[in-house]
Amino acid sequence: MKTRIEGACSAVIFDLDGTLYDSRFLPLALGFSSLFDFRRLAAVNAARKTKAGLDFGSRDSLIDAMILDASLRLPGEDPEALRAWYEETLYGRFVELLRRFFSPRRCIVRFLLERKIAGCYLPPLGVLSDYGHVDDRLHAIGLNPFDFDIRVSSEDEGALKPSPRPFLEAARRLGADPGRVLVVGDTRPTDGAGALAAGMEYLHLPQDLPADFCERLNRRIRAARAC
Repeated sequence: MKTRIEGACSAVIFDLDGTLYDSRFLPLALGFSSLFDFRRLAAVNAARKTKAGLDFGSRDSLIDAMILDASLRLPGEDPEALRAWYEETLYGRFVELLRRFFSPRRCIVRFLLERKIAGCYLPPLGVLSDYGHVDDRLHAIGLNPFDFDIRVSSEDEGALKPSPRPFLEAARRLGADPGRVLVVGDTRPTDGAGALAAGMEYLHLPQDLPADFCERLNRRIRAARAC
């Protein structure tokens, strides 16, 4: 996959899980916290994977399709009960695990602090997550959602990554030309593929963050300052 990371950008979009915090242990934590309904968790995750990159047009249509798929994997499961579990129990558990066990990457905290105290213009920032409850999850890991100009969920848009539409919607809300948007993410098949399909640049963030990553990011951002 070709990754373009040169030139000035007019906006930056961050992925959330795995990018703003290290999420490597999140699946294990969710699994342990779901021991009594692990079959539901496994079915929903499997169904969700089959919807990656597809555009259902709305959140309701996406969730309907996902829950129908998951319920077919669980003989005797009531789809309405499964949907309620997904919308309320699972997301509540997700947010609580983040609050208890996860914190933002120091590199990201430093970047946001430098942005706050910068004495000149910096490009607007956005968050694009595949999952919902973006503000709640940012709060849970210790970040202020309002440090980002927009927060978008591809699930809420009805099109999971790598569908380009949520990326284009995030750019529209930021008032940015997609060709001058930099996407920062940790997963090439979703963040990277979606960004490039939308005509955006992509900067890959490895789980084992190199010491110079924050400087690389700041260097890209400083190129866009208007001061």
